Amino acid sequence: MKTVLLGSFLGLLSAGAALADCPVAEDLDKGIRFTVNAQESETIRNYGDGVLLSLYEVEGATGSHVLLGQGIYLLQLMDIEDGKPLASTRSTYAYAMRPSEMPVPTPNGGWSAQYMFEGFEAQSVEYVFGALTKQSFGECSYDMIPVDAVYQPAGDHEILHYFPELGLSYLAGYYDNGKLEKYSYVGISAVE
Repeated sequence: MKTVLLGSFLGLLSAGAALADCPVAEDLDKGIRFTVNAQESETIRNYGDGVLLSLYEVEGATGSHVLLGQGIYLLQLMDIEDGKPLASTRSTYAYAMRPSEMPVPTPNGGWSAQYMFEGFEAQSVEYVFGALTKQSFGECSYDMIPVDAVYQPAGDHEILHYFPELGLSYLAGYYDNGKLEKYSYVGISAVE
């Protein structure tokens, strides 16, 4: 009986330790890293005033540098080359409100907005927030809201995964000529 109880107690301690290793929102100060494979990862961290910085890197040298309002709304996008953002590739998306005033996604909700692209061209985007579900990365499991984002007039269509507990999202896929191209993330960790 003592052996069974001790085994159960140790099992609970192990489960607690595994949960303790899962990133939480406070880890955004240093960063939360999503792993695609040995060469690719996305690190998201606080940037200030309701903005998160997302760095998608391939072998630490190329990728993208993205600013996201409320951890989801695209504000700025730049390519990364040789580990550095390329200012010549910058695209900006300016909304009529501060990023900290943008709505936080809620299940089965949505948000439509106008923005200025590159400072002079008015465009619009519609976000449709799906039903709350769960997504796991190894031992770590989080609530997740699937999001459809459609930009007009170009018709660009992205699929995002938003994690309310962490206050962040990542690009899970996009439609290219009607075909869905997906990104798969297999791991999550806090940056030390």
